[in-house]
Order: sequence, then structure tokens, then C-alpha cells
Amino acid sequence: MSRLRHGFRFVLFRSASSRSALLLAGAAFVLPPGPARAQSASDVEAEASAAVPVGVVVNGQDRGCNGLLVVTGKRLHLRLTDLADCGVPVPEKAVSTKWAGEDYIALDSVPGLKARLDAGGTVLLLDVSAERYAPVRIGPPDAPVAVTRAIPAAYIDYDLAFTQDSGTTAFSALVDLGVSGGWGVFTTSGLVGTGGTPNVRLDSAYTLDFPARRIRLAVGDTLSRGSSWSQPVRFGGIRIGTDFSLDPARLTYPLPVLQGGSALPSTVELAAREGVRDFTVQPGLFSYAYRPQFNGAGDVTMTVRDVAGNQRVVTRSFYASTSQLQPGLTEFSLEGGLLRRDYGMRSFSYGSGFGAASVRHGLTSALSLETRVESGGGVTVGGMGAQLVVQPLGEIRLAGAVSQDGGRTGGLLQVQAQRLTRSYGLTASYRIMDPDYRQPGDPRMARGVRQELALSGSLSMGRAGSVNLGYLAIRTGAERSALASVGYSMTLGGAFLSLGAQRQSGEGVRSDWLFGVLTVPLGQSAHASVSVDSGSVSALYDKATPTDTGLGYRAAIGRDTREGTNWAEGLMTLRTTAGDLQLAGLWRGDALSTRVEARGAFVAAGGKIATAPRVGDAFAVVDLSGDPGAVVLLENRPVPMAAGAGKSGSVLVTGLVPYVANRVAIDPANIPIEVSLGDVEQAVTPGWGKAVRVTFGHRNAHPARLRVTDVAGNPLPAGLDVTVEAATATHTVIGHDGELYLEDFIPHARLRIAKGQGGTCVVHLGEAVPADVLVHPIAAVCQTESGIVGK
Repeated sequence: MSRLRHGFRFVLFRSASSRSALLLAGAAFVLPPGPARAQSASDVEAEASAAVPVGVVVNGQDRGCNGLLVVTGKRLHLRLTDLADCGVPVPEKAVSTKWAGEDYIALDSVPGLKARLDAGGTVLLLDVSAERYAPVRIGPPDAPVAVTRAIPAAYIDYDLAFTQDSGTTAFSALVDLGVSGGWGVFTTSGLVGTGGTPNVRLDSAYTLDFPARRIRLAVGDTLSRGSSWSQPVRFGGIRIGTDFSLDPARLTYPLPVLQGGSALPSTVELAAREGVRDFTVQPGLFSYAYRPQFNGAGDVTMTVRDVAGNQRVVTRSFYASTSQLQPGLTEFSLEGGLLRRDYGMRSFSYGSGFGAASVRHGLTSALSLETRVESGGGVTVGGMGAQLVVQPLGEIRLAGAVSQDGGRTGGLLQVQAQRLTRSYGLTASYRIMDPDYRQPGDPRMARGVRQELALSGSLSMGRAGSVNLGYLAIRTGAERSALASVGYSMTLGGAFLSLGAQRQSGEGVRSDWLFGVLTVPLGQSAHASVSVDSGSVSALYDKATPTDTGLGYRAAIGRDTREGTNWAEGLMTLRTTAGDLQLAGLWRGDALSTRVEARGAFVAAGGKIATAPRVGDAFAVVDLSGDPGAVVLLENRPVPMAAGAGKSGSVLVTGLVPYVANRVAIDPANIPIEVSLGDVEQAVTPGWGKAVRVTFGHRNAHPARLRVTDVAGNPLPAGLDVTVEAATATHTVIGHDGELYLEDFIPHARLRIAKGQGGTCVVHLGEAVPADVLVHPIAAVCQTESGIVGK
């Protein structure tokens, strides 16, 4: 028996082509004569020499792996390491048997795995179910983006306006000042002017963000969070809470999850109306969080094709709502301070105390719950709300609140149902409020029960256009009012036509209004339009102001048919690197009014002071000390440079998006050839209201061409390795006809050239490189002694 086993091994490794003899030997070994019986540990040890090598095929796929197999009775035992090497997950609590000092596992004890030998007994066939593999989740990344370190900065945004109307001249200035750094952001704004414009402070606040936790702290003048049943109020104090804008890349709403599985490597294709996307998966179960481009109802078809050609197709309908919260996701807000009074009229007018707390939580992928309690000005309100998505039909929102005001109790109840698709949308909502229901800071006087009913619908008919319908009815006590509207729009060639009608009724009065607008695009940045409605007719030409620098203007004429007066207006905006200058005039009847407006900003950051049209939410200081003439790009768009900006060694780049990776680059086409470039693009992620520094590592270089020969004047052969021995060693190679290109001619550097067979020669560079070295290469001799090249 021992000889038979050893002979079997020999045939398997040395005579793989002798399949017939091997089949008989394998068959005799796998199916031993006699009745089967359970084997003890001693039986296994007694047959330790029965381990034989076999090829392993997993789910019909030959992965090129082999293993050692032991057969005991009708049970197949495979070495544990071989099972893992063939890509089959090993159970965590696998019960193994020692065989010649190694661990073997009975394959029939592994859940989700079936094993058998082929007819020849030389190949082990494993059928592994997809559930045997570790499940894989595929979806958008969840990790927040690392925020770039901020540098100290200060800015002033201004909006100055001079107005003349009916012989009266007025001046106003809206100013916003900010100071920021790693410690946070402090901002304050104010309004000053003449001719009735108040001189007043508006808002002052300190803001500190914690983007990793998506939490924002505001101290000073701010707005309350509000809810689906309450409006935000202005107050001075402290607010801390969740702010998902600190991580814009994070998806906060539930995504439709498509699930599948395959026992073989497969390609998955997802097809929807917005396009087709595909990806590959390894064996096992997988789930894919599908991100639709449209909010509402949709369908997606998933096709799974494995490497064996098997295909499965599944179509799923879903409803996605961006206002839902993912399961387990919570947002909160805590607020406390004093209510603002006479905002925009008085600088430091604060009233009674105010406090509020709210929590919103995603309970499941279909249900989000919300609660809020607030108190101020003698009014206390508490409410709860729920948002339910009924797949794949639509969503329902419910909310209710109760208020207490001086012993009077009021209530609110509202419900909304909505269904959105690519072809149509339907929304219906109803709200009812008791006459005693109030909110903090709400000056509403009780006039009876207030009821609101709102209905809206839209229908897209493709090339035939789209239709929009709306209806709003309000009843307060005995007073009733209603507004109904219908609109139609379509594309006519390159033009756009919009038609509509509206009816308003209430207090026994009814008014109807009709309108029509035809808009014709004139290039990418200009358009002309003609408008006609129940009371006027007008024509307009508009050229948009460029986003960088340039001129934009608008001119319009019209007639008010109800008053019988003609009118005309003109507007011109000049955008420069320092800001915008706008001139506007309106002539109506015999009256003429004019307006001159200047908008811009001053910024101090990175030791420099610069001007800009607007600071925006974040900005960067780009260091150009290596090459003042470089063109800076933001998301592949050239950044306008103020006069002298490059000479000052830095460029101010505004308009960055906070907490998003912004790509800032320099255009290599505008860099002189003598400049050695490092990275020409960097991604920076600034915080809100903060500045970051961007430095590109480049320096002046002196490229050079050499023609290297040996002492006999023969050019060195191509392909020889060249080591430039300088402060930092670099490598290059000899080219055709002995030519050698150096990215930087380093004075007194030594070039060591490997000539093969262990031999080398040396070239010493001189003091400086000639000016025309790229046109006429420098002659150089490679020798064992020093050969001076360059002057």
C-alpha cells in the first residue's frame, strides 16, 4: 500500500500526461473497498502517508492553486493553508485534524461548501456559495476631508451706493469685516448712510467649527435653527449644533441599496435614466448604495455577469428623499440668549430671554423623527414631527406643536404628501393653527383659526414642453383668500417660451393676470427677451458680467398700459480685479433716477494686502516667489491678477468652497523653460471664512545639452547610465550620437558615466552654462582625469 501511494505521487508530478493509469490509481484510492466506518484519531494518524497532491478548482474556475488532500472513508480533508490560498474563506472556529504536523479540515464541515473529486481523482472540485465569502459594502466615502491649516487673515467687504431720485441724493454703505485664523472666525457688519438710511450695527459673532464632528459653535448675533413647524428667529447669545455643511461630501440621506451576490468574480452594471455605471466585485455577497441624480421616484436595473458568462438581471423601483436622515444619524441644536428687536433699525436692541433645543434622528431608512422645544418672550412651544418615505410611492410629513402664552394654549397641526418623478410631481399640504397658537418673536395677533391648503403639480412632456399648476387657499376666521396659477414653457428651436395665468381672490375682489415671455439666447453670455402681460409690454437685452474681468450691461424699454406711461432702464457693470463698479439709470414718465454702486473687498493675509471683487466663504494666498509671471488656476479657470500682484510674490484667490478639496494650480505653459517645476497642482480644503497658503516648489534651473565623446573623439553609445554627482544625486542616460540632456546645469558638478565591464569615465562641469546651450550642445570629453566643460 505504501508503494502504491508513493507511486501515485510520482505519476502525478512526473507523468501528468499518463492520465489513464492515474485515473485508475486515483479511483482505487478514493473509493477503497469494504464498508465505510467512522475513523478515530488513531486511524487518521495510521494513514498519515495518504496525503496526496491535487489540483483545486473553485466554482468551475481554475485559479492555478493546488493542495494536499486526505481521504478518510467518504470524507475529504484539505490542508487549511491550501483552502485559504485558493481564496476560500476559512471558518473562524474551524475544527481541524493534525496530519503529519499540519492542520487539515473536513470539507463537509464547512457551511456553504460542497466538495468532490473529479472522475480521475486528481482534481478537487469545490462549490462555494456566495454567502461563504465576507460581504462587501460599496458606496460613497464616509470619512471627512482633512482641513488645510489656516493662516491669519483679515478682510473688509464693502458695498457703496450713491442714489439720486427726484432731486434727492442719498448715500449708503454696507460693510462686513472679518478676522480669522486657526482659532476661529470673528465677523461684524453694519450699515451707514444718509437720506433716511440708518446708521446701525447689524450682526457680530464669533464662529468656531469642528468639521470632524460636523459641529458649529456661534457666539453673538445669530439665527435659531427653526423646524418644519416654526420659523427661525434672530437672537444674541450662543448656539451650538450639528451643521452638515461642514462636510459637504457626506451624504446625509438614505440611499437605495442594491444587493446581490456571485460565486465568481463578476462585473455589475447599473442602468438608469441618468446613465450607466459599472464596477467589478469579487466572489461573495455585495451591497451597493446607489446615488440617484434625481430626488424622488426612479428605477434602476442591475445586471451581474460572472467570468463564466452567467448573467442575472434585477430591476428595482425606489424613492429617494434628500430631506431624510440616514439610519442612526442625528443632528441637534442648543440655543440660548436674548431675542433681537428692531433689527436693521437699532444696533443693540435686545429683548427677553430665549432658549431652544432640537433633535432630529434617522430611525430607519424610511422614517426620521424630529422634536423641538423653545421659549422666549413669555411664549413656550413644543412640537414633534415625522417624515415617512413609502417606497416606492412618495413621502409623508406630519408635525404637531403646542404653545403656551400667558395661560392661553394653542395648537398647530400640519400634514404634507409628495411624489416626485422625472416626468411629473405632485405635492399637497394642509396646516391648521388655533387662534392662540404663537411662537417666540411672533407678533401675530389672533384673528381666528387659520387654515392653509396648498396644492401643486408639474408635468414634463419632453419636446412638447412642461406644465405647472398651483393653488393656495388661506382662511383666517371669516376671511378667505385664494391664489391659483398655471404655467406652460417649451423650447422653440434655440428660444424659450413661457406662458402663464394667475387668479387671485379674496375679500370679494378678484383679479386675473396673464403673461408671456419669449427669450432668445445670443451666444453663451447674452440674451434678448420680449415680455407681455395684462398691464405692460417690455423688451430687454442682457449681457452677463464675466466671472473674471470685463463688462456686463442690460438695457430695457417698456410701457405700462394701465398708467399709460413709458419707461426705460439701463445698467452697466465693470468688473475688475479690485471690485465691481455699477452704473444704473431708470426713466419713468418725467422722472429720472440714477444709481452708482461700488462693490469690492480688501484682504490682508500672508503678510500682503490685496483687493478682490468679493472674498466669498474662503480664500487662498498663492506664493509665486519662484516665478511672478505664472498664471494661477482655480479648478482649471484662470484667476484674474490685480496689478502688481505677481511682482509682490503672491496672488489672492477668492471663491474657494469651504470644506471641499479645491484644486489650485499654476499653468506650466507660462513657466519659462529655465524654471524647474515641482508639483503644479495642489488640493486645499479651507475652513469657512478662513485663508490658506499654497506654495509651489519650483526654482530657476539651467537646462543644457552636452555631446559627450571619449578621448578618441567618438560619441559615447546610447543607453549608458549617467550619475550627476551634486548635493542631490540624480540619474539620466546618454542619448543618440552621444547627446546628454541635463535638466539643470549645476556648476562644478561631476558626471560619472558607466561604460560597461565595470569601467567608468568622468566629466566635470564648469562655472556657468552658455546662453545658447539648448541650440548648440556643449562638447564634452569623458576621461579618467578631469575634463572641464563650460566657462
